[in-house]
Amino acid sequence: DQTALAALPMPVSLVWGHEDRMMSCGQTEYAPASFERKTIEGAGHMLVEECPDAVTQAMLATVARSVA
Repeated sequence: DQTALAALPMPVSLVWGHEDRMMSCGQTEYAPASFERKTIEGAGHMLVEECPDAVTQAMLATVARSVA
């Protein structure tokens, strides 16, 4: 439900692999406008395994937005 997602009180980030063949990164367009979107070039579906540092940085940035 878009309304419920948009009402979430915490920052939300979508991190997507640009080369994901399971779930197209174009699907992020359906998320609420308040969601931050980060697409990682050269990464596919298994981001934690493919680019753990980029995922960690995205998570840290999201947490930082929650305390700012």
